[in-house]
Amino acid sequence: MVVPELASDRVHVLGYVPSIAEHLGRARVFVAPLLAGAGLKGKVLDAMSHGAPCVLSSVAAEGTGLTDGVDCLIANSPEEWADRVYRLYSDEALWKRISASAMELARSRYSFDAGTATLAAPLTTVGIPVGNGTGLTYRHARPDRYRT
Repeated sequence: MVVPELASDRVHVLGYVPSIAEHLGRARVFVAPLLAGAGLKGKVLDAMSHGAPCVLSSVAAEGTGLTDGVDCLIANSPEEWADRVYRLYSDEALWKRISASAMELARSRYSFDAGTATLAAPLTTVGIPVGNGTGLTYRHARPDRYRT
């Protein structure tokens, strides 16, 4: 079966969308049944930051810091997928707990502020100030944009 064949009055198969943000705000459950992938999965981080609780394959959760049962549910077999999606969709308390925990992980680990905090010490060590009103101006990539 191909994914478009799963469409019904209760399941909407959108295909490619240029920006997932508008859909995540309305989604009850974000599902990422990835079989392959490397590094951070951007759509998973997008879902987390929008508060859409996730059911993920082990591959989709790799490298994110997510923990099964804490800030996502992990499924790998068809039976697990059906169970996890149903539980997350129908259990309001579980939905709220997973959503809040995933949003907190996204904020604490993947936000701009978290990135700045992570890089502050190494940048300061090499003489690049970090903080309000400071920053690194790179004048070589597009010098026409950095006229002084």
